[in-house]
Amino acid sequence: MAQHLQCRKPGHVIAKLGISLNTWGKLLSGGPIRASVADRLVDRFSQHINA
Repeated sequence: MAQHLQCRKPGHVIAKLGISLNTWGKLLSGGPIRASVADRLVDRFSQHINA
């Protein structure tokens, strides 16, 4: 996912992936995130890849 982000500014992460910068940090460090956030992330990332 990190390869598909052009920058790591909060607004860009939210616009592209639909998650906060805090959640992005948890993902990068291998920490847990809520299931609903994971679902939203998968949906957004799938849309981004298929576009």
